[in-house]
Amino acid sequence: MSERELPDDSRSGVPSVLFPALPVETSVEIQDLFDDYLDHVLAPMIGVVPIEVRRRIRAEALDNLEGRTQGYIRDGMAPRAAADAAIRKFGESTELSSEFIGNYTRQAQPEGSLGKVLGPDIIQSALYLGQATLWGLIFLHVRINLPSGQIETFGMSLRQIRQFIPEPFPLPEKSAVFWGHAGFMLLAPIVAGGVLGLKSTRSPIRDTLAIMVTLTAVSLLAGLMLLPNYDGVIFSGVHAVLWIPAATISAHLGFLYAQRKRLSFKLKSREATSVSHQV
Repeated sequence: MSERELPDDSRSGVPSVLFPALPVETSVEIQDLFDDYLDHVLAPMIGVVPIEVRRRIRAEALDNLEGRTQGYIRDGMAPRAAADAAIRKFGESTELSSEFIGNYTRQAQPEGSLGKVLGPDIIQSALYLGQATLWGLIFLHVRINLPSGQIETFGMSLRQIRQFIPEPFPLPEKSAVFWGHAGFMLLAPIVAGGVLGLKSTRSPIRDTLAIMVTLTAVSLLAGLMLLPNYDGVIFSGVHAVLWIPAATISAHLGFLYAQRKRLSFKLKSREATSVSHQV
């Protein structure tokens, strides 16, 4: 049976009643509160962190929450308020999950590797976004070295076109290379960022920004080498103005989608388990 077919896998061994000294209704209410919180913590780990590790994390987190709650109750807080305070002290579920995933994936990297030093997510960001930038530069060099020599005027004179596209911006050409490059420049950051987000184990915003700023500097240096042709400098400008925000937003949305998909599965599996127990 595959991991995704296992119902509520990381909850094995959890006692049915956490606080036997409290009324049963109160104890069950607190247990449900902790289960819901830990479901949200562990859901993004499905498919990333092995089931044995998730079980250990859940057991340790549950023990921590129970200890904090009991301490707050001894200090005079109502049981439900004590449980809420314990969860707030433990941390926001998304941030906690990202921290666990980041620690696990880094520890799983081979000793001495860049993934071990920098973290696998930033290496992955450099791979996807770096490839997109490289292909953009290759497209640029092909277009510069193999110009069509035919300007797309859209029925206007050259002077009229220059009113909309001033120097030193290049004029549109009647060639598949030009329009292919233009389409690539528009879609590449969205596609690369989205794929990166889907594969990220934690929020990719910081890594994406760091890599994109670095790649923009690299593209600027490459553009300066092409002077007096300004196409390379314009490429780096598009990189800064369009690619950085587009790739960052796309990566973030892709990550949120993947995280929501994992979370949806986790909650559905919990509901299915509850129904089976009732039957």
